[in-house]
Amino acid sequence: MTSDLICRQIHLRRSHQCNNGARRWFAQHGLSWQKFLADGYPASVLGQWGCPLAQKLIDEAEAEAQGAVILRKRHLDGIACNKGAREWAAEQGIDWASFVERGHRFPADFTSDNPILTAVLERARSEFEET
Repeated sequence: MTSDLICRQIHLRRSHQCNNGARRWFAQHGLSWQKFLADGYPASVLGQWGCPLAQKLIDEAEAEAQGAVILRKRHLDGIACNKGAREWAAEQGIDWASFVERGHRFPADFTSDNPILTAVLERARSEFEET
């Protein structure tokens, strides 16, 4: 984790987490929601609890900083079935449970001969550009 990396609301949106739940999480951890909206928080602050919500924000911020895209399970909907996706993940050495929980990071310029993976990555990239 990059300690000086700033996590912002855009990373919350990209990780498809809701503001209401995040607002409650910030309050429970003694953090200001308004500060998060205005300035963001360093990854080191958000990551200190080891919480999946915070980790998804950090993952998105890191991916953005590295020019990468995070492929998440929702990107498969309507393109690939879980069975086919699990087989593909196994072939790539990607743990399925980890993929479902946190997604898998690909470099922004990653390409594939696999038409399903290409379609799924294109969906993830277009979602990234919309935010």
